[in-house]
Amino acid sequence: AKEAFAAQAAGGADGDAADGLGQLRFVESTTLSGKDRVGYSAFAEFRATIIYPYAFSQFWFYELYAMAVPVYMPSRATMPLFVNQDYSVCPDFDGHRPGHVPNLVHPFSPFDVDDWDAMTYWTGFTDYLLTPHVNYFESLP
Repeated sequence: AKEAFAAQAAGGADGDAADGLGQLRFVESTTLSGKDRVGYSAFAEFRATIIYPYAFSQFWFYELYAMAVPVYMPSRATMPLFVNQDYSVCPDFDGHRPGHVPNLVHPFSPFDVDDWDAMTYWTGFTDYLLTPHVNYFESLP
């Protein structure tokens, strides 16, 4: 995936930049100007994106994916570390409707952030892992 990302970001599958730059330029989303955050024109110019999943980056995933911007995310092996760090796994939300016995349906509680098997199990249901054409990396180039 590292070589694929470098080639994609450099301008295409062969790694030759059409604009002659041939250099990776990383832009953190909060540094975009207000003008660049409105509409899709600035985002459509992205050659690829790296997304570290957490609650507030989820919209980036869907928007950039829908625009066919190549998406790169942490590996399946490390994904649970990112997915299980925000409010979505807050114990305050650990509840169920009366009469429902969750462990009859799933082997783990989605709020068990102390059990790696539980975290891995529930991360497997995320769009980050279920959506086709997402690329995963172990480290950056």
